[in-house]
Amino acid sequence: MTTEDTPAAANAPRRVVLGTSCTIEDVAQLRTDLIGHLEANRPMIIDATRLERIDTAGAQLLAAFAIDCLERGTAFAWKPRPAALEEAIRLLGLGALMQSPGAVLDIEGAA
Repeated sequence: MTTEDTPAAANAPRRVVLGTSCTIEDVAQLRTDLIGHLEANRPMIIDATRLERIDTAGAQLLAAFAIDCLERGTAFAWKPRPAALEEAIRLLGLGALMQSPGAVLDIEGAA
């Protein structure tokens, strides 16, 4: 996972780029990384373009991250949600939880 800061304002969204895998082998490190992004207290664009594999543990981690964002009032958006992630969300019944809390992050270059 990498982070790309948008160079504009200090409160500009951070782009969090997920890797190709989000499985039980990845969740410990990914959790640590995501907590760091939450502590930055900035809106986030979660770029899952490269995501190819996700299992239940990975989907649960991303769901917990979405809950943490909502509880903290941190805006986030998925850009995009690839088929692997959509399928995991559907199978686990996480559809409503994993929705971005609005289109507030539809900024130039984020689509």
